[in-house]
Amino acid sequence: PQVGLLLTVNVFSAALLQGTTGRLVDRLNQRHIIIGTSLLAAVYMALIPEVNGFWVLLGVILLNGARAAMNGNSASALMVVEGRKFGMGSTMAMFSFGIAIAEGLGPVVPGALVDVLDLRAAVYTCSVAFLVGALLYA
Repeated sequence: PQVGLLLTVNVFSAALLQGTTGRLVDRLNQRHIIIGTSLLAAVYMALIPEVNGFWVLLGVILLNGARAAMNGNSASALMVVEGRKFGMGSTMAMFSFGIAIAEGLGPVVPGALVDVLDLRAAVYTCSVAFLVGALLYA
């Protein structure tokens, strides 16, 4: 039940913070937020295997919910800006395609790493992927 609770808190904390982070994203540079939240995701992923105790992990996951909400709202806001230039339907189609590919293929590499090596290898690889993504976007 603890794993389920942690996953639920991760998703619901992001959901509950949508309005607050959305207003914040409207006032700040979305591109900088995406870079910053991607760097925070790299730190978050690297922290997971190092955290000792359920309650500390729950706190880290709550913070990740805020990070995820800001990242998602920033990406969506940028899609609106790009949609005005290239067409909203085409832009949203590419955005949705990217998310679908990430959600579909994203678990494959970490899953393979867990099978071949261990959980730490998978988590640290994800951390590096977030770091590389942030640097490429910068």
